[in-house]
Amino acid sequence: MSISPQRPFMITATLFLVLTGCVSLFWRDHLLQIPLAPITVATVHLFVLGVLTMLLIGYAYHFLPLWTHRPIPWPRAIPWVNFSLTVGVLTLFLGVGTQLHRWFLLVASAGVGFGLGFFLLQAGFALIRCRSHHPLLPLIRLAMLALTGVFLLGATFLGEYAHGFLPYDRLAMLGTHLTWGLFGWAGLFILAIRWHLLTNQGEVIWATGGAFLTLVGVPVALFFYPDTPYGLWLALAPGIGAFIWMNKGEPFFSGRWGGNFLALASLGVLLAWPRHAHELWRFLFGVLYLPGWSLSMLFKYFYIENPSPLEKSHEKCHLLSVAFLVGAVVSGWPVALFLGGILLIGSALFYLWAQQRVL
Repeated sequence: MSISPQRPFMITATLFLVLTGCVSLFWRDHLLQIPLAPITVATVHLFVLGVLTMLLIGYAYHFLPLWTHRPIPWPRAIPWVNFSLTVGVLTLFLGVGTQLHRWFLLVASAGVGFGLGFFLLQAGFALIRCRSHHPLLPLIRLAMLALTGVFLLGATFLGEYAHGFLPYDRLAMLGTHLTWGLFGWAGLFILAIRWHLLTNQGEVIWATGGAFLTLVGVPVALFFYPDTPYGLWLALAPGIGAFIWMNKGEPFFSGRWGGNFLALASLGVLLAWPRHAHELWRFLFGVLYLPGWSLSMLFKYFYIENPSPLEKSHEKCHLLSVAFLVGAVVSGWPVALFLGGILLIGSALFYLWAQQRVL
């Protein structure tokens, strides 16, 4: 794996993972509040933007030239993308989580806006101008379109938070934001990496079609059929099927990095997504899907490309952190959240150590 340009994103993501663990230690009495406390919303975005998206952008800079057969345009701007996102995520966390000052939100808007916007511009140019017929390209294009939608909806929510104005159905927009971000952007890109590294079989077109139906169907169900869960479940079914199809060959109790979390998260999403769902199910889905499956898979792919004797210890530490976080959600016990936070910090340090050994 090339040190540049992926390496800075890996290091930044590791530091944000440490910060996420520290939040679990010092704000553990507030993170599990229902309705969601501002610190909870800020911590979710700290993880999704600072850890998950940072790692995925690093992987995108690494793999897009291989998939498109074209170099990334304007490569000298990549460090500025990393810097801009770092400043944006930190100020977003401070602005939303601590509610110190709205100026933080303005800086966050500029930082995240430039970082994600310029990355999308680079990826868009590479994907539009490529002449490659790589089978993953439809899936990657769909993931980038989903990220664009998440970017625009996120800007709308940030404007609402700063100015208190939202012209449309907030819950429907929130559900669309989550679906496009967690499934459309993060989920599809992670599965694309998995396909590239592990399976390399011609099944992607079916998964792309199923994911597309879900990404279109969920907003339709939320905006036009908000009072019944059946339309939403029908919209989610093709996407869940696509995920399971792309993840086939991963044993339910996989010996490596908990691939079984995807099956549990897929079941949990049916209970978490409806408008009137209890917040407990949303917390549980978030833990199973984000650190449980998404981050575990990215760690796994790192070790596939960079074998290290640290992998087994890192895997045990990370999966144990997920187990304590799940226990904290189910029981509401702050001590479990504290232990989960310590182990999450340990997982980040293992990852940083492995980077230093192999890169």
